[in-house]
Amino acid sequence: MTTIIEDIAIGAKYLAEGILQETTAVICRKEAVLKYGLYLLVEGIEDYKDNYTEFRMIKNVKY
Repeated sequence: MTTIIEDIAIGAKYLAEGILQETTAVICRKEAVLKYGLYLLVEGIEDYKDNYTEFRMIKNVKY
């Protein structure tokens, strides 16, 4: 299942509130981890040399 999250901090909030499944991982700031009492798996991934963000644009086409 795909859930659209409009902000990374909201992803952390949704995970903490049970809106996202407990098997879900989110990428967020350490402050959000501390605020919502989440488990920090890896810190500083934004500094990884091979880290990149991919955006996809999807258009709704009416037939």
